[in-house]
Amino acid sequence: MAKVSRYIPKKVRYAAFTKLNHQYQFYSKSGKRSNEKRFLELDHIKPYSKNGLNNLENIQVLCSNHNKLKGSN
Repeated sequence: MAKVSRYIPKKVRYAAFTKLNHQYQFYSKSGKRSNEKRFLELDHIKPYSKNGLNNLENIQVLCSNHNKLKGSN
């Protein structure tokens, strides 16, 4: 049986960042997307700890502040 890893494959990392022109996916309640292009991180939509996969459909790009905020909820 193959070992499950938290590692996100290079092609998934590349696709996640390029599909949004290197901007992140946090939208305000009004529907506006932030213009932040620094301190970007990959985030599992369904957490890895809850069997979230390392595929493009389950990966989003967030700035570090919003990624931390998401984790504290």
